[in-house]
Amino acid sequence: MVSAAGLGDATPSATGPAVSANNLNSNNNNNNKSDAPTWAEYLAYRKAARTRNRIFTFVGSPAAFVTSSLYVAATYQFDPTVPIFGIEAAMVVGAGALSLGAVAATATPLTLDALWRAATSKTIQRMEPKEKELFRRVLRHRADASLAGPGLALFDYYGTSITSFAAYRNWLRKQRKIKEKGTFGEVASIDL
Repeated sequence: MVSAAGLGDATPSATGPAVSANNLNSNNNNNNKSDAPTWAEYLAYRKAARTRNRIFTFVGSPAAFVTSSLYVAATYQFDPTVPIFGIEAAMVVGAGALSLGAVAATATPLTLDALWRAATSKTIQRMEPKEKELFRRVLRHRADASLAGPGLALFDYYGTSITSFAAYRNWLRKQRKIKEKGTFGEVASIDL
C-alpha cells in the first residue's frame, strides 16, 4: 500500500508484499522512458521545429523564387518582335518566370518540411502524445472564434506560439482577456 502522503512509504498489505509508489513509478518510467518525452523536452522540440520552419520559409522561399525566376529568364529563348498570345514576348516570359518563382517559393517550405518529417519520423512519433495533449489543452482553453470582431482580434487560435512554459502561461492569459472582452465588452459598451 502507498501511504496517504504519497511519498512512497511501503507498508505491508494483508494480501501480499509491500509495494511502494517509488517502485511503481520506477518500473513505469523504465518502460516508458524512451516512449514519452517530458513537457520540457517536447516544448524544446516544438521551439526547434518552429525555428526550422521559419528558416525554411524565410530563407528557402526567396532562394527558390530568385533561382527559378533567373533560370527561366536566362534559359528561355524567344524572339522579342513576335508577340505571344497577342502580348509582348518579354512580358509573357517575365510573368512566367515570376509565376514559376511564386510556385517554387510556396512549394519549398512544404517540401523541406515533408523531407524533415520523413528523416525524423521516430522523433515525431515519440512527440505525438504530447502534441495531442497540448492540442486538447488548446481546445479547452482558447477563446471562442465567435467573439472575434473588428475591435477584438483572436490571438493565436491554434497555439502555435507555445514553445515554453512561459509562452503557454502568456497564451492562457491572452485567451482569458479575449474571453473577458468578448463577454463583458458588449455589455459595457451599451449606453444606458
